[in-house]
Amino acid sequence: MTNPAQTRPSTRPGPHTPRVSVWQVLAAAWHQHRSTLLVSGVAVLVASAIVVVISRLDTAGEEAVSPTTVQLIILLVDLYPLGVGVFLAAPLLAREYEHQTHLFAWSQDVSPTRWLAGKTVLLLTVAIVSALLLGGVTRELVLTTPGTRDFAFDVPYFDASPLVQTGHVVFAFALGLAVGLLVKRSVLAMTLTFVGFLAARIVTAFWIRPHYLSPVHTVAPVGQGSGYGPGLAVDSGYLTSSGQSVALPANCATSSSGDYLGCLGRNDIASVYLDSQPIDRLLTFQLTETGIALAVAVVLAAVTWTALRRTTRG
Repeated sequence: MTNPAQTRPSTRPGPHTPRVSVWQVLAAAWHQHRSTLLVSGVAVLVASAIVVVISRLDTAGEEAVSPTTVQLIILLVDLYPLGVGVFLAAPLLAREYEHQTHLFAWSQDVSPTRWLAGKTVLLLTVAIVSALLLGGVTRELVLTTPGTRDFAFDVPYFDASPLVQTGHVVFAFALGLAVGLLVKRSVLAMTLTFVGFLAARIVTAFWIRPHYLSPVHTVAPVGQGSGYGPGLAVDSGYLTSSGQSVALPANCATSSSGDYLGCLGRNDIASVYLDSQPIDRLLTFQLTETGIALAVAVVLAAVTWTALRRTTRG
């Protein structure tokens, strides 16, 4: 009687089995994915050319591109890292398990980790180059559109950077691989990667990013402005004459403009404060966010690599 365990192809090379080189795995990966890579590469080049043309539009000496248009363009560009995670990375391992093709792909002459290394090198390299290009052209668009530079910390302007786009792509790819290995179902892996990537981006943008560095604290007398300049507002409020932070009294909020200052004075509100991240910290924040994304990606990749070796050992 045949032992079922003996019919399962081993994923470990035998002592005399020639090992497939990474270059051979790369060639096989290119043969399998070349259509997707070529189509996406052309799409990225066309999109980049369109953004460059838009950034140079000029009508009667005035810029023709509005901040709203710039926002929309950057949001569309932000779909690229999401697409990499959902459509390239998530199905990469999940599909092999789902269709049982890993039993053939990870045969005696190629280990699972070598197979994954070849695929990752090819797909991620193309994705990173595309991210650098898209980040570069959107950054140029922001710099050439009046009024957008002052809001460079805000969503989505902050993402108009080669650094940030690269971090997003690498994180999305690592997330997709990890989820695909975990659930081993393509559609489920793609869905979870989609949700996970968006959740991470939202949490980072609105709750983590404002606190990479301690904000600058400024105080100004009531009626003389808050001292706010270009950058990211973290917190603001009112101070009494003794320096205690208080909320705006409800009766003052409904006062007419002529009585507003008088209402504040009657409630002992003497000044306003603002905690903010000035615009000159933008590059530091983009480097920080990129570093965090890459660090999380390394952790996810290590987990995937370790889990893949354990699940295919034997």
